[in-house]
Amino acid sequence: MTGTHTGSIRVRISVWDEAPDFGNWEEIVEVSFTPHGVAGLWPWGENPVVEFELPTPSYGVRWNCQAMDDLAAGPNIGFGTASPDSHELTLWPAGAAPDAFSRQSSVQAAYWNREGFQAQS
Repeated sequence: MTGTHTGSIRVRISVWDEAPDFGNWEEIVEVSFTPHGVAGLWPWGENPVVEFELPTPSYGVRWNCQAMDDLAAGPNIGFGTASPDSHELTLWPAGAAPDAFSRQSSVQAAYWNREGFQAQS
């Protein structure tokens, strides 16, 4: 999830040999992932922005966010205009582990973390 409702966001994707440090990210969520075929990043209802191979059978995945609340109550960002929030998707070889909210500081992250778990019930 992102803080920006409509428009473009910055996302960095990186694959590591082992779990990286948390760094200075404000929001951090971790999950396990077993790829089936080609992995990628898809915007809402569109074709993939990027696709990549993941040769290891399972991964730890971390979604990092910064400045999620900056536009939550404000106007939408026009396409092609940079949003104030930034995101990073990191992957590393790892076995299955419980989902974890490693860091949460924004109202938007709290909302999506709560709503995401209710949707899974």
